Amino acid sequence: MTTDDLALAAGEDANITFTFSEAVAGFDVSDITVVGGTLTGLTTTDNITWTAVFTPDGTGTAPSIAVADGSYTDLAGNLGTGDVLDGTDGFIVDLVAPVVTFADVSTNDTTPALTGTIDDPTATVVVTVDGVDYPAVNNGDGTWTLADNTLPVLADGPHTVSVTATDVAGNV
Repeated sequence: MTTDDLALAAGEDANITFTFSEAVAGFDVSDITVVGGTLTGLTTTDNITWTAVFTPDGTGTAPSIAVADGSYTDLAGNLGTGDVLDGTDGFIVDLVAPVVTFADVSTNDTTPALTGTIDDPTATVVVTVDGVDYPAVNNGDGTWTLADNTLPVLADGPHTVSVTATDVAGNV
């Protein structure tokens, strides 16, 4: 069992693929136990590869999709082997955006380094200065940095600066 998206953000669905080693009989949605969402549109064209769409229930409940041992058979009548797709495979629903902070800076440096905090060690951090995006480094220790001299020379006066962080699930 596989998915096209292991880390789902709010409002996202995942395509789930069930692949058997040979054609199976009697496989349908009643053979599948789903936690944390719903599974719809189970289809196949060859009785070997089946696809469906998983939609999280919006509660943040850890998703799990399981096919029980013996719930289907091959065409010779042999009982099938089950499978599970869950958090041990990295399958998660993440509804929480990372929290990123930035303290206003007053400096005479025309190309200053900028720093802040981030609560997700793997989130992507982007600093926007006067409408232009600059990728920052997430240091993995609760801080992020935009290195000195990354910015072009800034004129004296105020500048508009914002910072966004995007986690692996796509939450911003």
